Order: sequence, then C-alpha cells, then structure tokens
Amino acid sequence: MNLEAAIVARYYQDVPGANSVTVPGEYTFPCNASLPDLRLTVNGSGLTIGGHVLNYHPYDVEANSKHLDPASVTTPAHHPTS
Repeated sequence: MNLEAAIVARYYQDVPGANSVTVPGEYTFPCNASLPDLRLTVNGSGLTIGGHVLNYHPYDVEANSKHLDPASVTTPAHHPTS
C-alpha cells in the first residue's frame, strides 16, 4: 500500500522502536511490537486496516545491511516516500 509520506510517518510514530533504516518509506520495528490499526477516510467513508495484517515479514537487519550503501541509510528521523 502506498500512502503519503506524512501519513506513513504519523502511523509509525505510534510504534515503539520503529525506524526508517532501510529504504526510505519502509520501516522496521521490534518483532514483539504490536502494530496499531490504520484508520483512514476514503471518499468520506471510514476504513480500518487491522494492525495485525500490516506486519509483512521479519527483517534481518544484520543480513540485509551488507547490501546497503551506507550513504543511502536513513536515521530514525522519518524519511518515508510512500
């Protein structure tokens, strides 16, 4: 799902330990974190996506950091693009 950067940043502000440390717009968070529901308004109607379905897969930071260009890694400051 692609959303405006401000929406993505606001959502992850509520997730303890969340960091934008991979591709800008993608976040990592502790495995034991419970994601909050995402509530949006689309064409005037409320839409809720359960947080339990927003956790796509585990991410191995150590294994994946070998493939990152250090200049492209963002800090915990939110830099989402989608």
